[in-house]
Amino acid sequence: MGAICGIVADKERETLSESISAMLNVMRFRGNGNPETKTGNGFALGVLSHKSNKYGQTDIVTDETGNIVCIAEGELYNYNEIAEFLKQKGHEFSGNSEWEIIPHLYEEKGLDFPKKLNGVFVIAILEKNTNSILLARDHLGSHCGFWRESAGGFCFSTTIRSLATSGLFPVQLDPSAINMYFAFTCPFHPRTMLKDVHSLKPGHVLLRRNGQIIEHEYWPLGDTVEDRRTSEAEFESQIRELCLDAIGIRSGNRRGNDSDMGAVLSGGVDTGLITAVMSNRFSDSNPLKVFSIGYHEHDYDDSPLQDLMLKRYHLENYKAVMAEENVIDIVGKLIDNFDYPLNNASAMGTYLCMETAKKEGVRTILEGEAADELFCGGGGVVGEHLVQLLEKIPYSIRKYTFGVLGKSLNLDQKGKTASIKRLCYRAVAPSFDRMLTWLPAYDQIMRYKLLSDDLHNTITGEDELSQARSYLEKANLKDGINLYQYGACKTYLCDDLLYKNERIAAANGIINRTPFIDYRLAELAFRIPAKMKIKGYSSRQVEKKLIYRKAIRGLIPDEILWRKKSRGFSQPTSLWMRQGVVREFVEDILFGRQANERGVWKPSFVRRLMDEHISGEIDRDRLIWALLIFELWCREHIDR
Repeated sequence: MGAICGIVADKERETLSESISAMLNVMRFRGNGNPETKTGNGFALGVLSHKSNKYGQTDIVTDETGNIVCIAEGELYNYNEIAEFLKQKGHEFSGNSEWEIIPHLYEEKGLDFPKKLNGVFVIAILEKNTNSILLARDHLGSHCGFWRESAGGFCFSTTIRSLATSGLFPVQLDPSAINMYFAFTCPFHPRTMLKDVHSLKPGHVLLRRNGQIIEHEYWPLGDTVEDRRTSEAEFESQIRELCLDAIGIRSGNRRGNDSDMGAVLSGGVDTGLITAVMSNRFSDSNPLKVFSIGYHEHDYDDSPLQDLMLKRYHLENYKAVMAEENVIDIVGKLIDNFDYPLNNASAMGTYLCMETAKKEGVRTILEGEAADELFCGGGGVVGEHLVQLLEKIPYSIRKYTFGVLGKSLNLDQKGKTASIKRLCYRAVAPSFDRMLTWLPAYDQIMRYKLLSDDLHNTITGEDELSQARSYLEKANLKDGINLYQYGACKTYLCDDLLYKNERIAAANGIINRTPFIDYRLAELAFRIPAKMKIKGYSSRQVEKKLIYRKAIRGLIPDEILWRKKSRGFSQPTSLWMRQGVVREFVEDILFGRQANERGVWKPSFVRRLMDEHISGEIDRDRLIWALLIFELWCREHIDR
């Protein structure tokens, strides 16, 4: 929670003070902290301070001279170790804020200062004597920062809404970002939905000095090389040790026994592990609060797996039922808190879970995101594993064999025939492009049919995969599956999954902690050869997250460890959009005056998509949801 923002511009101090106050005011939804500002010659900094909260606080801190000023939001989990290191170097600080170590660490380590910070953060450091500004984003990108350079000056913030309030630049949609949104689930960094507004890159620092901008990757995870000498047993031991420590430092054994702490319980391996480890600190008279989602549609419900955990551990379960009548209200709350449209319907279940936790007095919650991306558990990894086997066939033969069947990628078609066609499409696609588009995406053919001619004419032609592809091109990873997972970490994990969870938790005044994004665990995961993580090429026979499951044997019930949960935090939007209030709501939005005047898509084609979905001819769930979220987001963040 919390928020930070700042401006470096050649403007009067009073003008800067007014602008920074306005930027802070629109970020009250980030936990509703106390606004604090610091202004000077050509700069203004602001934070929403949460000093009443022992951890996750935001503050304005300086070095001994007052020349280096730091603001930050997020959390640090290894403050004590770094503080001790700095004290040995002769630095002194009061201990009133965990962020006060940052100016001193910057003096010692320069641009690489965030490398050994174990935490989640966006940090800004201002050097007053040069008016240079440095921004840093945490290793895997759990927290977000945005920036904009314009003739009026440089501004940054942890929300785009705040940037738009600065008054330093016009607010305009970026047509190329719209194209990217429909190509994936959201605009991936550094692009955002607004022209010339950029997202900080995970694991990077950005330095603006003398009008020049330099980006430095302080944590080049892609430089990792697989370790083929360490035994599988030794890797299992390291995974187990790091998992337990990552959960421990986020759940209290180093940070006090918080009584207002809870955990998400989805029914899967990852939340099961977190819940089991945390429950050891609790008892039947003082159980750990866990939060789960259920559905009236039983095919989407993982209650039986959740019940296994509830019977074995000291848990008090709070289950919220996600129903059709919740949709319109929850979607509105999501839109209010998202800096860009996000085509991920599971956000509704996540919101309901966090909202329930807030009602039960929970202030800090742990959840299990990112284990799939580190240990080969995601939905696309099985197909990618198979295609990499097919890549051993010479391309000329693959093109002749698979090319005709795989001319276009249609994610909406169901059944074996559609699956075979998609596999054929992947088999002849360029390797990096294929790796980066396993997740919900619509190829150029579909986007040409969907998006209006006017929009196509304004798209710059920029390659929407350029940034993500550059990560893969520079990586030292040799295993194709590890490279695929690395691409997911650099795109879908940070800009979709982690962003979703952090924003939704903050919207409910909750601190969200994710043990599996501990940078030490990520470094270990990519040193492990892929053959230890995944085996098999069939969805029925494949073993995913294999070495990770072996590593945590005995910590959770075998029934959880070796079974698959059904749906996680997804919900039956496909059914809801075919009938009743949700269908009426969707049609009102997609075919209303505002959407028509916006001119982003072709109404006749969207009508066809909707009719196909309603009739049950083709399940257009993901694409219709993408259209709905985009239009609602524009109404809230652009039209207003």
